[in-house]
Formats: sequence, C-alpha cells, structure tokens
Amino acid sequence: MRRKTIFSILIICIVVVSVPAIFWIINTQNEDAGDSNHAPVINSYSPLIDPAINETETQEFTIIATDPDGDSLAYGWYLNGVEVGVNITTYIFYATSNPKGIYAVKVNVTDGNHVDNHLWILTVSNLTVVETNIITHNHAHLEDLKSIPIEWIEEVKESLNIAYGHTSHGSQLTSGMANLDAFMGGNDVYIYGPGGATNDSILEFYDFNGGFGGALTTSKANDLGNPNDDAWAAATEEYLDHPNNPGTNVIMWSWCNIAGHDIATYLLHMENLISAYSAGGSKGRNSTNEVQFVFITGHVDGQGINGTNNLQNRLIREHCVTNNRTLYDFADIESYDPDDNYFLDKNVNDGCGYTGGNWATEWIVGKTEMTSTSDTAHNEPNGGDWYQCGAAHTHPLNSNLKAYASWYLFATLAGWEGN
Repeated sequence: MRRKTIFSILIICIVVVSVPAIFWIINTQNEDAGDSNHAPVINSYSPLIDPAINETETQEFTIIATDPDGDSLAYGWYLNGVEVGVNITTYIFYATSNPKGIYAVKVNVTDGNHVDNHLWILTVSNLTVVETNIITHNHAHLEDLKSIPIEWIEEVKESLNIAYGHTSHGSQLTSGMANLDAFMGGNDVYIYGPGGATNDSILEFYDFNGGFGGALTTSKANDLGNPNDDAWAAATEEYLDHPNNPGTNVIMWSWCNIAGHDIATYLLHMENLISAYSAGGSKGRNSTNEVQFVFITGHVDGQGINGTNNLQNRLIREHCVTNNRTLYDFADIESYDPDDNYFLDKNVNDGCGYTGGNWATEWIVGKTEMTSTSDTAHNEPNGGDWYQCGAAHTHPLNSNLKAYASWYLFATLAGWEGN
C-alpha cells in the first residue's frame, strides 16, 4: 500500500512538471519558426562612392548579394524612383540617353520577405555646364572659392539676406567664414554680418547660434533637432512673418547630431515652407521677395557608410535630387580631404579622424599655415595653404573647406551657374 502511494505521487509530479515544459517547448519552436527567415545581405557594391560622369560617358553599377537562408533573390533597379531593371546584378547608366543632372540610382534585393538596398547619387554634367544646386566636396576647395567671379561675390552681397540657425557643429561654417577674408588678403571681399542691412559691400547675414530669430521670435529653437523636430519650422515661420523682419530671403539651419531624428518630418516641414514662401505661395510672396531654403545633411559620426548618420543623410540627398532642391552637403564635405581622398569608407568622424589616422592633420604637413588674422605674411596671396579659425568638434581645416563651400553656395543662390 505504501509503495503504491509513492508511485502515484511520482506520476503526479511528472505530469505537473511536464505539462508546462511541453507548452514551453511548443511555444519556443513556434517563436523560432516565426523568426527563422533572415534578410538578404548586399556583400559588396561598385562603385564604392557616388560617381560623377559627363554626357559622353556610361556608368556601371554592380552588387553582389547573398541570403543567409539560401533563398532565391530578386533584384530591382530604380532611377529617380522609376524601375529600370529587374533581376540583374548590374545596371548600366547611359549619359547619352539622359540629360545633365543628378540621379538617384537605387537597387533593392529581396528574398520575398525582407529587403536590403543600396543608393548611389550620380552626377551627370555636360561639357560646359555643371549642376550647382547640390553643394558637396566638389565645391569646397580653395580653387573653387577663387573660381567665383568677383561680380558674383558682389551680387551675393547686394541681393542675399541670410538667416542661419545652428548650434556648435553648425558653427563650423561661420567660424571658417569669420577668418576667410583675412586669409584671402583682407580686402573686405568675404565679409558678412547684420551690417549688410545698410551696406551692400557686406553680405547681410544673421548668425543665430542658438535662439533662432532673437527678439523676433517667441518660439524657442536652436537647431534642426533642438528642442525637438518641429520647433525650428515654427520659429522660421514666426521670424519670416514678423513685421520687423529685415527682409530675409534665404533660410539655413543645421543639425547637431542627425541620428535619432525624424527625417520624414524634416523634409515635410521644408517642403511646406518652400510652398508657403515661394512666389505665388500661401504667404503672398512674389519673385522679388520669395525665400530660398537650403537643405543640409548632418555631420559624419565614425560609423561609416552603413552608419545611422549616413543612412539619414542619404534620405535627404535622395529627396533633394528627386525634387531639385538646394543642398549643402555638410557630411560629404568632411568625408574628403582637399586632395579628394575619400574617408567615409574608413569610418571618418566629425573630428576628421578615421581608421588609421586623421586626414586634416595629415594634409597640413608641409603646408603653409596662416596662424591668425594678423599673420599677413602667410595669407593666401603670400602662399598660405590654410588658416587657423574656430572649429567646434573638428580641425580648423574642416572649417576652411566649409567656408569655401558656403560662398560657393551663396553665389549659386544669387544666380551664378557655377564653374
């Protein structure tokens, strides 16, 4: 009798323990089944950087992709959002069949459940005219600055009235601009500030390093993401609509760190502002007082081509290409040294450091430095190659390049077709 009781207790224990265990095993198997399929992976692509060609050339784009589960893959190629190729691993762009301009070339790879993709920005120029509304490292050389005709520099100062909202990273532009005129010879050519309101020899420029709009706004906005993704747009509208607005016709904002911010919201706000303040828009502007808006990318972050910042920046580039918008490509400028060596694939960061070195400190070796605005012996007319200036988070050379590109941008906004 005693043995039977013990045996019964043992059976009950086994049943009690085994029932939840069985359910756990079943549920685990079901969970594993639901997550068993993996996304395809683009293992390599060519070209490695965004290409530029002229109207007589072709450009080949190639990818190699695999699927961790061995699933068959389908490929789709798109040119500015229009499908141009299916189930091929190579797409060839023929410039002879397409006009000059900037194109978004995108490939999607899918296993039927998940998608991986890659995007290139392709620039096509004809033999005499270069597209100018996308400002990149191609416009950030000292030679690019010097290529701007003096009459267009004067036109910038006579016709533009710029308001710029930013925090520390965005100050790299204005810090470079501050010492630029001294570097170029101190002839009051590249000067800017509020004084331009009463003096056409000065670019009228309102530099809002935090607190955009000053006394003309009650909406607190510091940069494109501070204090949130919407405040800058409200502050912009309030500033432009204020009866004491000084006649601003160009609006620029920059990011602190673009990671984590809603790019779709940024693009929507920009398009709404463009629609409202363009000639014929809802704000009642015409061709004499319409406002131009400059899109901008965020700084590089050391995560490379597939990092969050670059993926965010690509969304902005693709939008500007597709919609023919003006873009100051902050990240692209700091992805190259002045000799056009590329570093984004080497995980370059905002301090110009990359895996293996720092392109700014390497480039200045053996170059002539203007150490201060009073160091006229080493300015550009006397053989200077670069100059000291403020440079939050980065090397002064980076601010130099951004100053060159800024004046190139201003000249195109004033109507110059570029060089």
